[in-house]
Amino acid sequence: MRLQWTADGFQVIDDAKNTVTVTTEGWGGGGDPPPITSALAAQDTGPDEPALTVTGVAEAVEFPPVYIAVMPLGEDDQYSFTNRRETLSLDDEAHLLRVDSNVRVFVRFDGAAEFRRVGSESIQLAFAERTPVSMGFENSVSLTNDTITVPETPDGVATALSAMTAANETTSPDRTWPTQRKEPPRIEFGESTHVPSTLRDRREDTDIEIVVPPELEQLLGVAPLGHYLGAVTRVVDGATPRVDLDGRTEQLGEDGTFHEEVAGLLRRTFYLDCLARSAGSHGRTLSVSHVADELGVNLEELYSTPIAERVRRYLDLPYDSVADEFPEWHLTMHVAPTYDNVQCLPYLLDNVPHIVPPESEPLPKKEWLKMSVNDGYDEVRENALRAGDPRTRVSEASSQPDENTSVPPETTAGDTTEQDAVGGDSSETPTEHPSARDDAQLRVTREISNVDLVRPQLGHGCTHGWLAEKVPIDVFKALPEGYENRRKYLENSGSKLSVVAIVNDTNRMSLNLTDEDRPDMRDEHDEIVEQYERRAEELNIDLTLHENVSTAHLTEIFEARNDLVHFIGHRDENGLKCVNGYFSASTLRESNAQTFFLNACGSYPEGEQLIRKGSVAGGVTFESVTNDDAVQVGTAFARLMMNGFCIERALEYARGQILMPKDYAVVGDGTHVLTQNDSIVAPAVYLFDDGPDSFEMVVSSAAPWIKGVRSQGSLDKSDAYHLGDTDRLYSLTSTQLTKYMTAHDGPVIYDGDLYWPTEIDDLID
Repeated sequence: MRLQWTADGFQVIDDAKNTVTVTTEGWGGGGDPPPITSALAAQDTGPDEPALTVTGVAEAVEFPPVYIAVMPLGEDDQYSFTNRRETLSLDDEAHLLRVDSNVRVFVRFDGAAEFRRVGSESIQLAFAERTPVSMGFENSVSLTNDTITVPETPDGVATALSAMTAANETTSPDRTWPTQRKEPPRIEFGESTHVPSTLRDRREDTDIEIVVPPELEQLLGVAPLGHYLGAVTRVVDGATPRVDLDGRTEQLGEDGTFHEEVAGLLRRTFYLDCLARSAGSHGRTLSVSHVADELGVNLEELYSTPIAERVRRYLDLPYDSVADEFPEWHLTMHVAPTYDNVQCLPYLLDNVPHIVPPESEPLPKKEWLKMSVNDGYDEVRENALRAGDPRTRVSEASSQPDENTSVPPETTAGDTTEQDAVGGDSSETPTEHPSARDDAQLRVTREISNVDLVRPQLGHGCTHGWLAEKVPIDVFKALPEGYENRRKYLENSGSKLSVVAIVNDTNRMSLNLTDEDRPDMRDEHDEIVEQYERRAEELNIDLTLHENVSTAHLTEIFEARNDLVHFIGHRDENGLKCVNGYFSASTLRESNAQTFFLNACGSYPEGEQLIRKGSVAGGVTFESVTNDDAVQVGTAFARLMMNGFCIERALEYARGQILMPKDYAVVGDGTHVLTQNDSIVAPAVYLFDDGPDSFEMVVSSAAPWIKGVRSQGSLDKSDAYHLGDTDRLYSLTSTQLTKYMTAHDGPVIYDGDLYWPTEIDDLID
């Protein structure tokens, strides 16, 4: 971690380049700050040893507008300062605070103080007098160096799956918190088996065993379930797939039902564990807590029940009658049964995806070209009505239109992080709805860029990844290298977030369009620069701009360490066009661009090569794209990436505003998140007309990169939290909507098109 002093405080940057800014008043040395390490040990919260500490004397300190837990030392209880509070007074005693920003801060001081909310921008802790303070900072990065070596056989894979469960921190329902599921050890294949003693000693026996025949497809299919349950996995010739729960056997289906049975048991166990964790010491009431009464279960009793017994009880409950109360599963991975893909499991399992075999059908060019926008806009409202409580009508007293997402601690079961979205400003002009645009784009002669696309058969899941041969639409195209490459970008601890924007050839793209008033590359260049600069100070961004670069210069850019390279230009079968020829990513020694966006015609082949050469994920195109579409998608993508959206979700919203959204796709790990958001999971809003001066608004916090968080917004009438991925439906007047938008900084989807909060007043007028 790195400490960087500012004019009015300091910033701390962790290994993932997450940044927290602390503003101080009356800061100086001296005094006798109380030790923070012993306080952390006494409270059993946060790291045993902070990655970095800062001590001093202050009149006040100021933090991002996030959830703050207050723990009076020597007491068992704790209370909190959430986004539903404006002030909170602390008594004259010894305190430990947990500030749940993207870089978690722990604050130790003695004496009286008061929390004050400073608009939607920050929270100030003001002391009664100048007070000695100790602050500790926790690194969000926790990587394992353990490696399991097994033979390249089904039995070897089963051994690895069993050993990897040591990454789970607890067998209680608190394992639903994402930070209680650490990164599993890596898998290597060799002639003999070696499981490090640290893993053997750490692994807790759950009395659960999964048995499958010696087939990779079934081993991959049960991997997320077995990992979550902490099960021993065995292969037996001719076995019917089953799970043994300390004496009870449950069949997992055969042939066509196997993957659905496995996914169903995982969903049932995970979501009912989410209910049970609310009875823990850090639990909170959930909006689905009424399900416990409907099922007739005692959550306090379940919380203390061993996991094998819990799952047995879950199997006896009529879960199907309440299944629709829970969110759609966040991620489904379509994985080909190969040993190369087995080695990707350590990067997947702690995120508990569904894993199914890849199935697809041919996609004729004519059919693909006929596809129009189908973003599920109207289905969002229907799903929100179906899946949760009745709509919330917002009272005129509602304030602080923030979003609040909770994540548990890195080391303590049940401890939570809750954060609020903060507002922003922009001056964009409302985007023209696709249906209103000139349909000349559809008459352009289009050529698919040497990619044979297929239509995947998709099942459960909000987001889908494809770790297999072929190139599908509607999913991100994962590659093993994309997962393996993530580690190297954590080696440059504490450095700035480097963003490089390149525009090669400021002339218009020529696709036989004659409307000279349409935007050109210069427009996109100027727009994306504005978006990257919006949060440059907050995110500690180092932005570099280039125009009309040569092949050698572009090679240098990709081979240098950069976090995002945004290329605007042309491409043909020779590569990306430069001033002196064409650049092909296949000629690179290695790519050190963590993420990229190749906003050029048919850039998929170059994007795939960048992943194989060292990148993690990037946005690409399958087809010739018109310049106005490129400008709109590129500008929106830049803002969404800087707002903390994972790359798949960022491109999904960005491409949804054009007539041919399936021209754009993600290659690599689509769940990868480059920048932080104070809400942890960046929210998006869907807006619907609901009569004169009345609107319905769905707030979506879908997050394919994290499972088990909870969220809360101040528009909620109750103090209950929502499970992550839950769409919340609210009814608002235009006045209430305008007030909400002053603090929302994410995308607004209205009538199927994408807008930004500052544009909403013009829309509702």
